[in-house]
This record gives sequence, structure tokens and C-alpha cells, in this order.
Amino acid sequence: MQPYNDVLSLAITAAAPILAQTCVGFDGEPAGEDEPVFGIAHFDQAAGREVTCTVLGVMPLKATGAITKGARVMSSATAGAKAAGATPANPIGRALNDAADGEQVRVLLSSR
Repeated sequence: MQPYNDVLSLAITAAAPILAQTCVGFDGEPAGEDEPVFGIAHFDQAAGREVTCTVLGVMPLKATGAITKGARVMSSATAGAKAAGATPANPIGRALNDAADGEQVRVLLSSR
């Protein structure tokens, strides 16, 4: 199974240290819970440097709590992904696999 499928990547200046496979906000910092997400970081990066992020495609994220395949997901407080529930303000996509807390979930990135 391919862990990711990068359709479109864009760079953003990291305003804080960024870890690979985390949600990055439009402010260049790790995204908090249900915050708008610019993309998912490809690699670790120091503050002040450009970090490449997938903005369209499939990316793996660490699940915060259980996530069911097909569920909408949003950013979690730990810059990973969590089940979005019925009315998320900023969904980032849909889960392509079931994942328990701490496991990898592949996310089809989409704002719907």
C-alpha cells in the first residue's frame, strides 16, 4: 500500500518548528484542533525555513482517537487527525482506512 499520493504540493515558511506528516496552518505553525489547514508537511523543518506540504492528494497522519474508514477528519490538537463529527468548521478530508488512537490514517485531502 502506497503511504501517500501527492497531487499538488506547495511551500510555506514555517513560523515554528514543523514535524513531518503533521497539519500545517496558514500561519506556518502546526495546526491546532479544527483549525484551517494549509497542507500536510512532507518533512521536519525549522522555523524560518520553507516546508513543502501536500495540499491535494493522500497523506498519512497520526490518528487522535479512533477513526472509521470514510469518516470526515479534521486537525487535532496534536497536529494529527481526528474524527470530525457532524459539524466541523474546517474538515481536511476523509479517512481511507480504519485507525485506532496513535495509528496511521491515510487521509484523502479535501475541504468537504
